[in-house]
Amino acid sequence: MVLERWNRDNETLIMLTAGFGPGYLLKPTLFLLLIGQFWWAASLLFFPTFGTGRRGDRA
Repeated sequence: MVLERWNRDNETLIMLTAGFGPGYLLKPTLFLLLIGQFWWAASLLFFPTFGTGRRGDRA
């Protein structure tokens, strides 16, 4: 466990010294969040009863 943490900290330090700042890691994160929002909106359009426990037109 200590070794894993050391490796993570070491990788972060190497990235920072190589010129990759926090923005380098935030861009993919923001992109995935944006895609997730569109996916959620599309699922409401195409699957309006998903997650409600209802089965559409069946009683």
